[in-house]
Amino acid sequence: MAMALRVMAEKREIDDEVRDIAAFLILALEEIWRSVDQSASAWERRNYWVKADQFREQWRWVDRLAGELKEALNSQSWDELAKGMTVLASKLGGVPVPKRLPTPRPWKAAGAELGARADRK
Repeated sequence: MAMALRVMAEKREIDDEVRDIAAFLILALEEIWRSVDQSASAWERRNYWVKADQFREQWRWVDRLAGELKEALNSQSWDELAKGMTVLASKLGGVPVPKRLPTPRPWKAAGAELGARADRK
């Protein structure tokens, strides 16, 4: 995610790569939220209601940000997309990023995957 943000920071408008990066980040955030919800659900089954609620609340930003990025991508709003990327960058501030990006890029064709998931819903 941090590598994708670094590439995104070099962009100034929405192009195919930006769409793929945004989709990649949305998919990653959705996966994180699923794991948060899974963990909280396990605690609820053990009657740790308060702990489950606190954990979900601590990570709620992930779900909100995924929704905001999806909305920005769908509306093709560079400003809103950039704002969401700034929020995500602040959350990932301490994550080290390698100097060289991997080939192929992990976000390649993520836009198609996000679209396919939306079609299945």
